[in-house]
Amino acid sequence: MISREELKQDLNQLLIDKEYIQAVWEGGSVATGFMDAFSDLDLSIIVKEGYEEETFKCLETFLDHTYGILNRFRMPEPTWHGFSQAFYQIKQVSPWLYLDVCIIRETLPDKFTESDRHGVAHIWFDKKGIYHPTIQSQATLEARCQKYYRLATQTDWLMEIELRKNIERGILTEAYHQLYSFTVRNLGILLNLKHRPEKVDFQLRYAYRDFPKPDLDLIESVFKASSIEEYRLVMEKVLNRYYQLKSELIKLWGM
Repeated sequence: MISREELKQDLNQLLIDKEYIQAVWEGGSVATGFMDAFSDLDLSIIVKEGYEEETFKCLETFLDHTYGILNRFRMPEPTWHGFSQAFYQIKQVSPWLYLDVCIIRETLPDKFTESDRHGVAHIWFDKKGIYHPTIQSQATLEARCQKYYRLATQTDWLMEIELRKNIERGILTEAYHQLYSFTVRNLGILLNLKHRPEKVDFQLRYAYRDFPKPDLDLIESVFKASSIEEYRLVMEKVLNRYYQLKSELIKLWGM
């Protein structure tokens, strides 16, 4: 089996020699300091304008001939972030070690370099000094937080009605769906605003790193509930925490 470091060395040797590739850096768990045996490999490849497809062709030919590609998925374009992105599962490495590859045009102004959101990347090479870790501006932060506060609170009353309705009906599948949705889409946003506003749009990803134990315990109780009565009890706790946060956060992010 090929190690993570051996795979990185092979890829670095392949990419650094390409004239149209300006920089490569590794993000994800390496950038945030949480890498473990289950981490995938997150690569950002900065290329000259118009060389996205050439880079994919080069990379896929190498992976196929050197390791063997088991599965691949190319994100339909345009992607939400403006990058060209693909995922690869390859042979000869840990089954957890898939590749998450973003090919980014050099001219794109936003390359996900905000350290408060994405950590500090590990630079493989940077021929033109492109990578500069930044922190999102206060104006950007405030606009994003206000947007997500509105997203969570504008229809909370409707979500609550549907939640209570399905619990009263005693339909487990519907009650679970509504409780889960409210926890993620409503409570989750307000918890992000409270504990990590720079990641307000991360839903519950990495919440275990950033939320205090009482809030984590509350979220976990939603997943552990297994009867209508348990759903009813957990629902009241979720709603109480939600409205407590809504009252507190309107002073910061409400319009």
